[in-house]
Amino acid sequence: MEHGMRRHVRTLSLSLLLVAAIAAAAEPAPAVGELLSSARLWEAKNRPDLARQALEKLLLAYPDQPDALLLLGLLEVRSAHADVAAKLLARAKAAQPDDLRTRQFEDAYRVATRDHLRMATIKRLQQQGKADEALQQLRELFPGGPPVGQFGLDYYRVVAATRGGWEEARAGFARLVRENPEDPQYAIALADHLLDRPATRAEGLRMLAALAENPDADHQRVLDLWHGALTRGSGPGVTTAAMHDYLEQVPDDKDVQRRLAARLRAEQARELIANHTLSTNWADELADQRQQLDQILSAAADLHPQNADVLEALGVLRLRQKRYDDAWDLFRGGRGYDAPRTRDRWSRLMAASMCGKWLDESDAARERGDLETAARKLRAALAMDAGSYYSLSLAANRLSRDGQEAEAEDLYRRVLGLDAANDAALRGLVALLSKQGKRAEAQRMLADLRAAHPGDATRLDVAQASLLRDAADEDIEAGRLGPGLRQLERAQSLSPADPWIRYDLAKLYVRLGLPQQARALMAEGAEQAQPGDSDIHYARALLLASLDDESAAESALARVPPAQRSVGMNSLEQRLQKMAWRRAQAVDLAQADRDEAAGRYDAARAIYTRLLAQRPQDLDLHLSYARLLRRAGDRTAAARELDEVLAQAEPADSDTQLAVAKERLYLGDIAGSRRIVDALLRQAPVNPDALLQAGRIEKAQRHYAAAMDDFLQAREAGRQASATSATGEKTAPYTAADEEIVSLEARRKGGFVTSGPSFRNKPGDAGISRFDDLELPLEWRQPLNYDGQLFVHVDPVRASAGTLPAVYDSAALYGQVQARGPTSLARFPQGARQAASGADLGIGYQTDDWRFDIGTTPIGFPVQDVVGGIRREGKLGGMDYSLDLSRRPVTSSLLSYAGVRDPATGAIWGGVRSNGADLRLARYEHDWDASATAGFHRLTGRHVPGNNYFSARLAADRNLINRDGLEISLGLALTHWNYSRDLSHYTFGQGGYYSPQAYDSLGVPVEWTGRVGRWSYQVKGSVSYSRSRSDNSPFYPGDAALQALALASPLPSGYAAPMYGGGSSSGIGYTAQGSLEYQVNATTFVGGAFDIDRSAYYAPNFFTLYLRRMFDSWGQPVPYPPRPPKPYSQY
Repeated sequence: MEHGMRRHVRTLSLSLLLVAAIAAAAEPAPAVGELLSSARLWEAKNRPDLARQALEKLLLAYPDQPDALLLLGLLEVRSAHADVAAKLLARAKAAQPDDLRTRQFEDAYRVATRDHLRMATIKRLQQQGKADEALQQLRELFPGGPPVGQFGLDYYRVVAATRGGWEEARAGFARLVRENPEDPQYAIALADHLLDRPATRAEGLRMLAALAENPDADHQRVLDLWHGALTRGSGPGVTTAAMHDYLEQVPDDKDVQRRLAARLRAEQARELIANHTLSTNWADELADQRQQLDQILSAAADLHPQNADVLEALGVLRLRQKRYDDAWDLFRGGRGYDAPRTRDRWSRLMAASMCGKWLDESDAARERGDLETAARKLRAALAMDAGSYYSLSLAANRLSRDGQEAEAEDLYRRVLGLDAANDAALRGLVALLSKQGKRAEAQRMLADLRAAHPGDATRLDVAQASLLRDAADEDIEAGRLGPGLRQLERAQSLSPADPWIRYDLAKLYVRLGLPQQARALMAEGAEQAQPGDSDIHYARALLLASLDDESAAESALARVPPAQRSVGMNSLEQRLQKMAWRRAQAVDLAQADRDEAAGRYDAARAIYTRLLAQRPQDLDLHLSYARLLRRAGDRTAAARELDEVLAQAEPADSDTQLAVAKERLYLGDIAGSRRIVDALLRQAPVNPDALLQAGRIEKAQRHYAAAMDDFLQAREAGRQASATSATGEKTAPYTAADEEIVSLEARRKGGFVTSGPSFRNKPGDAGISRFDDLELPLEWRQPLNYDGQLFVHVDPVRASAGTLPAVYDSAALYGQVQARGPTSLARFPQGARQAASGADLGIGYQTDDWRFDIGTTPIGFPVQDVVGGIRREGKLGGMDYSLDLSRRPVTSSLLSYAGVRDPATGAIWGGVRSNGADLRLARYEHDWDASATAGFHRLTGRHVPGNNYFSARLAADRNLINRDGLEISLGLALTHWNYSRDLSHYTFGQGGYYSPQAYDSLGVPVEWTGRVGRWSYQVKGSVSYSRSRSDNSPFYPGDAALQALALASPLPSGYAAPMYGGGSSSGIGYTAQGSLEYQVNATTFVGGAFDIDRSAYYAPNFFTLYLRRMFDSWGQPVPYPPRPPKPYSQY
């Protein structure tokens, strides 16, 4: 009974505990929500470490909490911790397999791992504005329907960018908000989407107002969207009340305050128009509302065509819009309707209109290269308006652009002293101070002006925007994209009518992967443009062209009337037409490129011939054809094509002329390239592209100091061009000059010390022909200016042939053992160890053209000598050549390299040195190269007869792949060499080096060289067929007495006379070489290399490991091929 009662009590207790556990699971403790909220908050603040801590704490208490698993999993995915994310995903699938959050986690993991390349393709399509293609790819990536969670946001952003996709995206964003009510990022995305349409903008603004009160929301993101919606321009939804709501959250936002005040002034302006009391100052005060002002003033002019105040205000607006003829007509009308005493004022305004028109015409003539017309128009403008502060300001602008900064600053300050409200002088002086690095002074000046002229906020904002733009340029150039973005967005809000600040911001959006935002920004600027505001349409066309959307770019440019187009606009139009044609011919052009890359030059030429028949005036197409001809080796035809291009190019078309100059340099026509560049520099001494090419010409001639001067001038000229160009973008020569300067500086800072053990082994008879060589080469190199390097070698060496056995049949063919007979073995009863050690020394100087060195064979070897050489390299017509005069050690064996001691007598012999000359001629093209080499040497050694050596080699290689970072080639080589006598053996007087009387081989070499990241590598191999012939050779050449003793002494097995028998042989051989190098840090490289050679009776091996320490940081890509240290003995 009691036992049953206890069982029931225990059952009841367990049941109560189970109910409590279920209740706890069904109703999470408040700590769960707090920790999730904390994690989202820290993630929004870009503190993943603190977010991770909160989530891990939550999972300790609730291991299967789905929101925590999702958030932590997504965090690990973004942190590239795929293994940790995989474990979390497994937990989530086990706990909640059908939960939407698990599906979201699974999608994120899949896209971050196996599908990351597909997602990268989708993002690239987005960046190119190809939303329809991106959406198709997304639907293939998520075949189960639109994804949930974060990928749902990405999905519907793409949908929104497609034609007719806005409503679908709105519904999708709304669904995500319903599915994720606790995560405010989805509501933020929906609000952002609603802001795009005037009809829903008010709803989006109301959502942002509510989100601003949500503590879990990304507060800065909400305020940024809110601020952007209020400052992009007026329209439905952007009401005075909406601005007041925002200012309650951000009361110190001067930009929105200014816009709110401007809106109130605009309303006041309508009342003033109705009462005939409009002031002429309204054109300045409402610059930020120019479109609205234009409508107001145009309406006023229609209603009150004889109101002088209205005509003056509208004329000033037209003057600012560069509609000079319209301004002149308005001012002339105002003069007729105003009082006679005001005629002088109206005449000055009319003169200012003509002055502005002629100054613009002067600029256009300068762009065309018509310097005479430019000067004439400038003189006419200044004569027309000599007393106008406006014209003086423009003259100062030209002084600044021409580099006369001191004179320009003086003129700007004079104008501002006379007219503190002169916008042109203010903007010019601010830009000049910023360019000179005096940004703080410019800020102080603007602050003083704000204090002195509180009513001039608008024009001071424009000047402030210019400073912000310059600061943004510095940030972006230094890679600080976040600060640069903030500076540009602030600048754009201060000066929304400036098309080039807007363009800079749009370009940065593209760089950040936000092409749709960039498009919208430029479209907004175009919508707000006034008639005659052509630059915004030009800037928009430039952006669209950069996104490869030439049809949209053409449409944007079409909004600029042909009569108002600048040279740059006309050039863009031609480029867009060319882009469209090339897109239409993309298949043919791609096939031509493939044929060219594969070496099918005839097929590529046929395609170019057909395309040139369609567009005979397309100089770019002719230049591409000339490049093809050069790569095909038809240098004469390439030069002829370049001559035709140069003849058709317009005198002002410096780009085409420079392209011809570059190709001529590639052809080796240095003089022809220089003639073009010199002519361009006579026309424009600070042309950055021409200065850059001039530097490359000097560099090709190895005049490095002169090249550096040209590159420095090109960089400065490029910087000036960037500062004064409308777009403000860094120019190509500016960047290229930087790269060339870095490359040249590397010549001066390329000093290093390198060392590492190297081991050579050649199998053979112990104590005789076997050869083991261990070296520790230590090389120090130090550049001397740009031209050359001083180098020093100290290479410790340990070489050995093993131990010669004290067995007559084995030792007889070494030294004088056979001539002295079996009794000589008594001198080495335990065998004779054959080894030597020492250290060779070398010092030299090397330039691109010369190498001089002098040194010693290893000090400590039995035979020591002075060695060295002189090497000359250069050009001979279209050929490269090298001539090498040298005295070098023959390192084939211990006998030839070190010299040895005869174990029978103690006499020293060997230490062979090669004295002679080698001549090499070579031709290098992009896809192939060929060379011919010939050499003659006299080999001498101690107690070793002299030997004459002649060599010749012909080789050709086909470059299968030849691009930066990867080179693969296949070749054919024919080699012949011969010696006057065979001294290949090891008896006294022999040299111990292979020396047949004839040797011929035919080889097929292959080479693969490249780099990947911090690694560089090279693999070489060859297969060859060879045949050789050797004459008979006495045991003791050059010593008749020893040879006579040999006749009377016992012979080793296999010999009937003291004579090495000659003969012929043939066979197949192969070689394999490889090297690998890794850049550990900015100054340290490590690597290794091997070399094996296999043929009948010859199988040497080589292996090395090494370290190279640079004296200065290596700021360029990893050099390739690898550079293992080369022992001085192998020079």
